[in-house]
Amino acid sequence: MHHLTNITVRIAVSLIVASFAATGMAAVVDVSQLAYQGVGDISRGDRSGQTFTPTTDGLLVGLRLLVQGGTWGPTYPAGSDATVRLRELGPNGVPLETAVAVGHYYRTDVDRNQPKWIDVLFDDPYQQTAGVPLAYMIEDATSGSEGWSNFGMKNGNPYAGGQMFHLNWSDPFATVSLAANVYDFAFETLVVPEPFTFSLLAPALLLAISQQRAHLKGVNRKIAAYRRSR
Repeated sequence: MHHLTNITVRIAVSLIVASFAATGMAAVVDVSQLAYQGVGDISRGDRSGQTFTPTTDGLLVGLRLLVQGGTWGPTYPAGSDATVRLRELGPNGVPLETAVAVGHYYRTDVDRNQPKWIDVLFDDPYQQTAGVPLAYMIEDATSGSEGWSNFGMKNGNPYAGGQMFHLNWSDPFATVSLAANVYDFAFETLVVPEPFTFSLLAPALLLAISQQRAHLKGVNRKIAAYRRSR
């Protein structure tokens, strides 16, 4: 019986894995801050970003940012390649220097004429925990006449779970300057929810048990028929 139980659990897990594989482990939106009143540039270098608080356990696979290409004019390049780094926060609420995930977007993804939502996928997903704040930070590859990124943002603290910030130039990764007038970026986080929760496991487990019982009944009938024929 114990052996059959192990087989049943393996079948259930296989069914769950297969169901997620069939859907491509599709990411869902966890944190969403869609409000914006316009676009603006950010502090140069890897110093500007946004804190946020995950609401679910799972794999954080990327971010969705509202970006428009900044340019000196119609004859100049617009936008910039950019690197987005995900960081954990230290006990003082300041992002730690070592990034836990890195993603990129490129000048060719950006429109010079209007803001555009861009999905920035991380090279390696990060296992986030509900209620544990994180921060993402953005670094443009170019600026000035070579083009830069403008980001959708909103004044008045539209997102209560975090805030836009700038690391102080004189002492980065030690203190932060909160963005003036309590701004937030327009952004969303893309997460594959923790798959092996009971709510997902139970239906597959019940299905596997039902299939296993039907299979065993069929086997038992064949054994009984074979014995009767002897």
